[in-house]
Amino acid sequence: MLLHIEERKLVQQKKLTRPDGLLHLSAAKYHCIRVYHRRCGCKQLDLQCTDFCGCDNCENQIVSVTANQETGDDEEDQGSISKPTGRPKPIVWIDSGIHAREWISPATNQYFIHQLLTKYAEDSQVQNFVDQIEWHILPVVNPDGYEYSHTRNRMWRKSRSGPIHGCYGVDLNRNYDFKWMEIGASSLPCSGTFAGPTPESDIETRNLRDYVLPLAKDMKAFITIHSYSQLFLTPWGHTTELPSDNDDVHGLGVKATNALTAVHGTEYRSRSDANT
Repeated sequence: MLLHIEERKLVQQKKLTRPDGLLHLSAAKYHCIRVYHRRCGCKQLDLQCTDFCGCDNCENQIVSVTANQETGDDEEDQGSISKPTGRPKPIVWIDSGIHAREWISPATNQYFIHQLLTKYAEDSQVQNFVDQIEWHILPVVNPDGYEYSHTRNRMWRKSRSGPIHGCYGVDLNRNYDFKWMEIGASSLPCSGTFAGPTPESDIETRNLRDYVLPLAKDMKAFITIHSYSQLFLTPWGHTTELPSDNDDVHGLGVKATNALTAVHGTEYRSRSDANT
């Protein structure tokens, strides 16, 4: 399930508040992958859904979500869903759930989606986010692994591809074709950090690549949510050398972590991945 939230005036509460709709996912519990897909409401709201990750064991979908303030017949009152309009905006990508056992990362993303969809009318900051930014959000990158962590092995981390030499799964976070197998990854199929037999060997990484790269020229931020520690990690992970725009990126991290502390008292650190 990938949500593309693109139109200016996103939601009138009455439009997407059905008991079986996206907005009624409880934040008081962790949900299995089938609940995410069912609550998305594709069948109930007749949304346009297409396969994204091509899972063997679950149904994973892209949903292009826009909202229309116009009222109309009963079908429109259920929620107006369409493809993006193509109106140019800077793009921000957020994904989570690439490591199956990190259940709180999809839950955090779910909360963020809920805020965008419900706070537009009352929160000027949310209005600005929606008006000025095109959000592309993938709550669960690794749906088969996520489901497996719910049903078989709570601490499962990888995908469910394979087997290779009797072992299943690839660490999707290390499977991309960028500095593949240079550092921090394993070539052993039974390792939790197995980077795969080849770069982008798994369908999840290939399909995410194919979706993101055409958007790259307009993408201003690529954010991945994990639950390993209370860190705001910036590039790079493969070298301790810092990128040319490190001052800007690190400064953004400091602002974000300070804002978090101001609201909740939670202390995060901002630093580059390899220097952590």
